[in-house]
Amino acid sequence: METQLLLRTAASRPLAAAAAGRLGRTPLLCQQQRRTKLTSNRMKRALNIPPHPDFITDPSRSQGDVVIFNPPASEPSVYHTPFKFLPKNDPRRRSNLAHLFASASSAPSPYAGGAAALSADSLPAVKVNTSRLVSEAEVREMREKRAADPNRWSVTALAREYDTTKTFVMLATGTSKMTDHKLEMREQLERVKERWGPKKIKAREDRDRRREMLFNGEL
Repeated sequence: METQLLLRTAASRPLAAAAAGRLGRTPLLCQQQRRTKLTSNRMKRALNIPPHPDFITDPSRSQGDVVIFNPPASEPSVYHTPFKFLPKNDPRRRSNLAHLFASASSAPSPYAGGAAALSADSLPAVKVNTSRLVSEAEVREMREKRAADPNRWSVTALAREYDTTKTFVMLATGTSKMTDHKLEMREQLERVKERWGPKKIKAREDRDRRREMLFNGEL
């Protein structure tokens, strides 16, 4: 019996030595086993997060309506800062914010109680149309310039010259005499389109199709 054990031990020693030599030559990174979320079951278990306690309803109150107050995170406002956290020289202490933002039930007039009146400089600027009215003489002069040299006196140039809008210039100068100029501009556009490649042509067709869909209410 002892002879058999000795023979088995001697036979297994070369195999163990060879395996140890191979493990010694292999890098340490290959010897470490890592379990990743490459299978659907592991991914399911990783994403199986229990709900937050705020969203778990009480069984005793399951019969009635339950209101969960969980507002989203928002930027802090200066109007909600208590005076305790403001320095003594802060201007928000001197301003009467309580009367400005009081509700209608607590105060009949939100601007009562010595609220400072807003000045005209503190109000936001209102964008006003600065274009002036064009007289009939200027309209006739505009038409003459447009008919004499449409390349020089374009719609943009006339609108800048007479301080008016481009829409008014197009309405004032859009006569039947401009047919030749329109044909010339159309021919120039066709010459430009001849140099377009297939990608540019397809992009322009897609843009025209989207414009038609927008006008038809499909977008």
